[in-house]
Amino acid sequence: MRTKNNDFSIRKVERGSGFEMIVAVDHDVELADPKYTQTVHWHDHFELEILDEGSALHLINGETYKLHSRYVYLLTPSDIHTLLTDPSAPSSSIKISSVSFNENTISEELFNELMSLKQPIHIALNEDTYNSFKSILVLLKKEREHTSASSKRICRHLFSYIVLKFIYLYHEQTKTLPPAQPLATGANARNLTYINKAISYIKYNFRDPELTTKKVAQAVFLTPNYFGEVFHKHMGISCLEYIKKMKLDFGMSLLIQTDLTVADIAERAGYSSISYFISDFKAEFGLTPQKYRAKHNAEHPHK
Repeated sequence: MRTKNNDFSIRKVERGSGFEMIVAVDHDVELADPKYTQTVHWHDHFELEILDEGSALHLINGETYKLHSRYVYLLTPSDIHTLLTDPSAPSSSIKISSVSFNENTISEELFNELMSLKQPIHIALNEDTYNSFKSILVLLKKEREHTSASSKRICRHLFSYIVLKFIYLYHEQTKTLPPAQPLATGANARNLTYINKAISYIKYNFRDPELTTKKVAQAVFLTPNYFGEVFHKHMGISCLEYIKKMKLDFGMSLLIQTDLTVADIAERAGYSSISYFISDFKAEFGLTPQKYRAKHNAEHPHK
């Protein structure tokens, strides 16, 4: 479904500004209200949301999934999504609990694990696990009323449990394996660690028009030349090519899911020049953005 956008978000969490967390418990949402639905949007932060009551359709990155009560789903900064009414549901009203957070809220290890998950990142909770998650969210909300260092520490540990449990359940329910420890030793093992950290950093920052190989190298504490060699060796493409692909995939999703102009899409995908975006897009997908959108709309007239 192609819908109009404009960066609608109920909550706002600043990226890279220290420990950030906003907790909402039993938040009532009326999906028939355009304020909450029919608006494709994305965030600069993470959101972990629990559907407490009701059912909804989740449109994310061009694919639609049905969510029921006790479903938990994760949204990352590279995801474009919206909630839609479930035509088979008796009501368009749902209840949601959520945590909006940034990369400083959890450990680097958990951050990298979250960034390695592939959409759809949602799981179903049994009653016991759901109740434990909700109990922790209530504690988190209460602790977030305080600003002391001890409260932040408590919040970090409470939420880390939820994130770690969520990751384990995701791998269990999707029949995937968690990232394995590299079998290599010495320099090769260290290089794999650098690459994993770099990929997480890129996925979180690819929309920055000033993101360069040098910035990524600095983020993983390597010299640009050495990092560039290691990245190409392990990924088969250069770091800049990887960044460009992330931008183009994001731009393509916006193109088919929104009515944004090509200029707006180029800007939101992290391009400082629309001409570069059009040129790169055609090289990647074989069509200009305008022709790609027209072709997609012709092939999917009801979306």
